[in-house]
Amino acid sequence: MENLKLRAMAGPWWNGVEFLATNGVAEGKYIVYHTREDPAAQASPTFVLDKAAAQLLMDDLWNCGLRPSEGSGSAGALAATQRHLEDMRRLVFKEPQKTTITMGTWSCPECGASGPGIGAGHKCPK
Repeated sequence: MENLKLRAMAGPWWNGVEFLATNGVAEGKYIVYHTREDPAAQASPTFVLDKAAAQLLMDDLWNCGLRPSEGSGSAGALAATQRHLEDMRRLVFKEPQKTTITMGTWSCPECGASGPGIGAGHKCPK
């Protein structure tokens, strides 16, 4: 069909999607099934959409509330971004290691080490 557009809309009274096939002049009504004479032969497509029409269908399905399955496409990229942001939050907002300085000596509350000066070179083993 020339200039085929396949539109989708959420079914208002049931949990499904309604489709309309149109070329701007005529509308499709039914899909008719045919049994192939040679079952081993490769099936030809029921219909073909150009990329603009396929994008329109994807946008319509998105507006119906449908999203890609977990772990693919932008959903997978979003999950990776969310993990990265959580890592960054831990680095930035975690409670910093506390070092107490008293009259020229320092002590580490994590491991109990202490010594003269400010303890700037101390590498806590914990």
